Amino acid sequence: MLYLYISIGILIAVVLLYLLFQNGKKASLKKVEWYKAWAFKMNLNHSAEKYLMAKLNTVSGTLEGCNFKIFEKITGSHHESQYLHTFIHFEPSPFDFEFDISRKSLGGKSNFELGDPTIDDHFTFLTNDTAKFRALLTPDAINKLKLTSAFFGTGIKCDNEKLEHYYLGGLTKESQTEELEAILNVMQAFIKAKKST
Repeated sequence: MLYLYISIGILIAVVLLYLLFQNGKKASLKKVEWYKAWAFKMNLNHSAEKYLMAKLNTVSGTLEGCNFKIFEKITGSHHESQYLHTFIHFEPSPFDFEFDISRKSLGGKSNFELGDPTIDDHFTFLTNDTAKFRALLTPDAINKLKLTSAFFGTGIKCDNEKLEHYYLGGLTKESQTEELEAILNVMQAFIKAKKST
């Protein structure tokens, strides 16, 4: 009788693992379709590479005359916890100075305020050149930045190598592509502002 219970327990475990695997596979394929549609909409290239049971997506091309890429990456080693991150990169950096825009709720340092409470109450700004950074904050860029305050995540950072946004995790629902696109719109507005100066 004990063997019967053990056999039933093993059978249930195998069925549950199979269902979990199938669910993960469906979610991964759905995410690939979202990225493909997004790449098509923006006239960019899409690729996906297999990593264990998942597919890691990349959307790449040229935007605003700059090399551009949205990609998923697993960070951490095999001996530690591993995490999926989603990145937006313009590389090389289109700017010759550094800045960092973060959500105020994350407690980031700030050395710059815009003077607009609808922005200053939600974001912190850190830069090594306030004059050049102020030139990026056109009315268009400010309006686009305001639209992102609910989901801004880790912010936008620019250093000597790249203009970047990232967040921990992958797309779990299609509406997240719209959120990433809103962040991308802010980054593009900064690049347009630089070109017009």
